[in-house]
Amino acid sequence: MADSTEVLKYLKLSVKVEQEPGEEIRNHLKNTALGTPGKLRYRHTTFDTKLPFLGRIFFMILRRSEKLLGSVAFSLREVQLNDKSLDVWYIRYFSIQAPLRDSTFKRKRLKRSEKKKQKKSNKKPHGDSLLKKFSQPYFDKPDKYFQGKETDNAPSLIYAYVERENLRSWNFSELVGFETVGRIVTSIFSRYSPKSHSGVSVIEDNEKEIHLENLTKFYEGHTFFTRQNIYFGDYYLVYKKDGEILAGCQANPEVWELLDYPGGINKYLMKYATRLPIISKMFVPGYQKFIAIEGVWYKEGCEKHLHALFETACAMHGFYSAVIWMDGESPVYKKILSLGKLGIIDKLLKTAEGDIRVKFNNYVEKDRQAYYDLPAYISCFDMT
Repeated sequence: MADSTEVLKYLKLSVKVEQEPGEEIRNHLKNTALGTPGKLRYRHTTFDTKLPFLGRIFFMILRRSEKLLGSVAFSLREVQLNDKSLDVWYIRYFSIQAPLRDSTFKRKRLKRSEKKKQKKSNKKPHGDSLLKKFSQPYFDKPDKYFQGKETDNAPSLIYAYVERENLRSWNFSELVGFETVGRIVTSIFSRYSPKSHSGVSVIEDNEKEIHLENLTKFYEGHTFFTRQNIYFGDYYLVYKKDGEILAGCQANPEVWELLDYPGGINKYLMKYATRLPIISKMFVPGYQKFIAIEGVWYKEGCEKHLHALFETACAMHGFYSAVIWMDGESPVYKKILSLGKLGIIDKLLKTAEGDIRVKFNNYVEKDRQAYYDLPAYISCFDMT
């Protein structure tokens, strides 16, 4: 496919698929507000450094009279499931501006009779129905439309992380055929005066290959484990004793621009409690600096060293907190919870839960079931 291909023209609206994001798309992503209206709203500040590491990515761009209204990106990646490698699609950068937003759309599945009425209707499509009109073929057959493969009946899988309270994104994913297979929970590790631990260091180049195999084996019981973002930026830390790696994690420094805070209690905490010395040290007004964690690994019985890794990562970058996103059913998440002592921020802030949403195309039931039965691996790279 060419770098830019027009795939739909409807009145003043046009849809193009572009592989190389130009300045216009980059500015759009830079100014996009993420999160849920009325809850936490924020902007990513490091997306520009991540774009070159996303692998094969296709941007579906919506314009009206040549003005950019929104985007959705399909990222092709290799994931591991048990002992198999699979190519799947991950959705990110979903952002549609007004006037296509429809605040009256409620979260529900349409009855069959209602769907038939919509099909027979001659009314012009608006809002989400218009989004569905131009994007549905790409969600149904991404390999065919993005890669030109003649695979009409071949199975394909697309997944995304969607905040439960973000009705706009949740409803659209429902409209094009996604279903929930799991939930994402957030844990926040924090220390008032983080210190570096002597056993922690950046992984050596000659240790990376064998440790990557250990990670792959460690997450055999998870879906969507991807090695794509491990060792990004040379931020993978390990805890060693007598030259042996006992635990490790990817620890990326991140900065979010905060636009709005969730709920009355959290707003009160950010406005007033941050004036207290113990809290103000951890928060910068308008921004949140933190370490994003993924690729958590530990030798059996050595999970106690994880806190040393998290704290050292914070100390290295002058931050005070680390954020960990995981499937709520993951044994790794449960192990981290069992350690306790995450810190004051995890106790004070109520974090939003998200859904792991999947669209199965031509998948047989037994292959679909694994995604319901097994916890998912969550990459912090995708959350930031």
